Amino acid sequence: PPGGFGGGAPPYQPDDDLEFAEDVDPRVAGALDEMNEAMMAVNDIEIELGAAKRRRRLHKADGGTKIEDTRKKLSSSVRAAVPFFHAQAVGHMYQVRSIECLRAYEKAHDMHAAAKDVAAQLEAEMAASASPGKKITGNEGGTFDTQLMIALSDAMSKVVETEIMKKRAEATHGRMTRLATKAVNESIALRKKFAKSVEKAQPYFAVKSAVEAKAKALDEEVAEVALRVKEGKRRYHAAMDELARISEEVHQRRMREKEEREAAEKEKAAEEEEAAEKEEAAEEHGAGVEKEETPDEDEAAEVGVSPEPEPELAPEPEPEPEPEPEPETYDAAVLDQREAEAVDSAGLLSLDDDERALIEEMEVDFDEDEGAGNVSARIDEEAERAVADLDDEDDDLT
Repeated sequence: PPGGFGGGAPPYQPDDDLEFAEDVDPRVAGALDEMNEAMMAVNDIEIELGAAKRRRRLHKADGGTKIEDTRKKLSSSVRAAVPFFHAQAVGHMYQVRSIECLRAYEKAHDMHAAAKDVAAQLEAEMAASASPGKKITGNEGGTFDTQLMIALSDAMSKVVETEIMKKRAEATHGRMTRLATKAVNESIALRKKFAKSVEKAQPYFAVKSAVEAKAKALDEEVAEVALRVKEGKRRYHAAMDELARISEEVHQRRMREKEEREAAEKEKAAEEEEAAEKEEAAEEHGAGVEKEETPDEDEAAEVGVSPEPEPELAPEPEPEPEPEPEPETYDAAVLDQREAEAVDSAGLLSLDDDERALIEEMEVDFDEDEGAGNVSARIDEEAERAVADLDDEDDDLT
């Protein structure tokens, strides 16, 4: 492509943010076609420009050779006729400048006349806007519009400027006319003086004029083709800018959609979390209500609410009491011996006074429970306490 990018970063962003497959933007096809057409056109015009430059280069070489060959054949006549042709060229130049000065004088004359008309009109408007009973001139003065005064001042300045331009153009036109007349008269005198040399040197100056005219035409052709190349490159870069703009819009759209998608996901996650919290709170609240609705017997006893009576069961027939075995009678010495053996076999130590007092208190409580008929409940309580003590000892050991 024309211009190139020198291996640097491309003028468009790479397609690195595409998360989901999507169709290509329909504008990309048109921009690519425009870019390809502009590139092909620029290539063709650059080839044409190269050809035009080669033609100009060859013509200059050939023309220079032709002019030099003609000069060698007519060298003496050319040297004698050069002053005449120089005076003729100078006279032509002054004539052209004189015509340009005349046109400038006519333009300045028209501008000066228009400025004078504007100034006269503003003066009339200022006179009409003066206060009644007052005159424009005189010591008594008058009241005028400030804007009109400023406009009239500008108009008068314009009149002066155009008059200066007119006089300058008139003077320049007269000077150029005098110089052109002088150069023409000089060329006429030289032609009369070197008539034969001028006639013989005509082919040289004709060849030179033709070569220079063709070289000028080729220069204009090269300039025109170079301008077309410039326009083609501008078209190509415009297509590239359009592609870059489309790419930027696509990237911005993707980023916007990604942000919206992430925001929606966050909102959904927040809603789910809020719903889970509400559900958990509702479950906890329901469990608390259920617990309050079904208090146990101890809570009912504390608050003074009697628990619902359980249905009475039919009384079971009492079993016949078994005959109690007759107690064995032992001698005191035998009992003391057996007690000592039991203590030794259990690995018990002799009890101190506090322990013996505790045991005696427990025996008294046991006797009281036995007298009240709560022996079984007392036994169960002591068993639970023993199990709890064993568990505490196991935890301490662990």
